[in-house]
Amino acid sequence: MTRKEVQNSLLDQLRLQNKVSDFYVDLVNDYMDYWTLKKKLIADIRKKGLRYETVHFYPDWNVEGAKIMKNKEYWIKWAKAAGVRAVKTVAQTFVATIGTAAVLQDVNWVMVLSASALSGVISLATSVAGLPEVTIEETE
Repeated sequence: MTRKEVQNSLLDQLRLQNKVSDFYVDLVNDYMDYWTLKKKLIADIRKKGLRYETVHFYPDWNVEGAKIMKNKEYWIKWAKAAGVRAVKTVAQTFVATIGTAAVLQDVNWVMVLSASALSGVISLATSVAGLPEVTIEETE
């Protein structure tokens, strides 16, 4: 249905109920504005994908915050970069904790594996704050 058809249908329904005051007409006009906005949003999401805006605060800067749009491409690059960092961190922790044993049979493998896994989780968690290798400009 077109905007005009929807609007006329709503106004006709109000007339049938003898609700013809300006208040009801104003409500229909407000509804039609939201209906149009919804149509535009759906078209935009279909064309550009789902995006959202975040605000980053920089404690060293004397500003309220910088608005940044993050889209699907940003999160794909972020996931790859965070994954690479996590794998490197796990490998480094693995090597470092094995190195604490004097000989191979003295290695506490449960401690080595749990420390390595924990380091990977911590690496991913800290990556949420941001990764210098993934910038917004790369993804726009």
